[in-house]
Amino acid sequence: MEFRKLIGFGKSSLVISLPKTWVNSNKLKKGSVVYLNVKKDNISVYPRETKQKTEQKEVTIDVNGKNIDTIQREIMSSYINGCTKIIITGKRLGRIIKDIRNILNNLAAIEIIEQTTDKIVVKDFLDMNDVSIDEIIRKIDITLRSMFSEFKEVNNDVSAKILYDRDNDLNKLVFLVFKVIKNFLIHENFSKIKPVKLLNYWVIVNNLEKIADEIKRIARFCGAIRLTSDERNFLINIFTSIEKKYLETMRAYYTGNKELAFKSADSKKRLMGLCEQFYRRYGNKPLRSNTVEKLRNMIVSVHNITRIVYENV
Repeated sequence: MEFRKLIGFGKSSLVISLPKTWVNSNKLKKGSVVYLNVKKDNISVYPRETKQKTEQKEVTIDVNGKNIDTIQREIMSSYINGCTKIIITGKRLGRIIKDIRNILNNLAAIEIIEQTTDKIVVKDFLDMNDVSIDEIIRKIDITLRSMFSEFKEVNNDVSAKILYDRDNDLNKLVFLVFKVIKNFLIHENFSKIKPVKLLNYWVIVNNLEKIADEIKRIARFCGAIRLTSDERNFLINIFTSIEKKYLETMRAYYTGNKELAFKSADSKKRLMGLCEQFYRRYGNKPLRSNTVEKLRNMIVSVHNITRIVYENV
């Protein structure tokens, strides 16, 4: 272990010198860029940007005596917690193989590498070094914009199903973000992304998922009931206003525009008032009150994203 004294540099900075042998062996010179991995009680210096090695983790899930919901939760938990190999076993595996495949299809970079009558081996081929949370959020946003647009054409169960497919695509990206965030937290890899940034990512993606879920559910209600012309026009008016608030919020998020975020936040009360009007007019009819509840939830979720923008320092 070598020792270095802290040297004053300017009025408020401190510097240390690097060992010449280390500098030469890594072919560094004046002006070269080095990389720091900063943790609570130590700092590591790297001559070049390091790629995180994927830790190999294996888990076995026994499906015997479990319903498909429990199995899904175990698979999702294993995926988000960074298991690179998931072994699914059970005597009744053949009867639920279609359900398990549907679950796995909602996970990014997952492939079945072995399958028998009583065992499925799943491999995670995701390289964390190639993943950008910002890029994934943009993809989620694009999918959600499509859902806003397609909702206006919903008039039966068939058209509502399109939104369910969109929601499945969106969920796949959401689970991927949660997996990446968990990976950063487990390995305390904060040299690229600070914990507060990870928290913001989690809040944003969680609320984007909630908005998509509510669009899907409202579409299901609209596909199951016959709205009058007045009801549909009123509903589309509220929905379009929420869409406008959403687009404004995301523009504020991408640009870091706090003034635009404050403007978007101001519309919350007005939108809630429109929901109240719809409820007073049509809330006594089947499923109308449920629709209003989902619209309110959408407004709250969009507003939560808005707060991330204007509360950021």
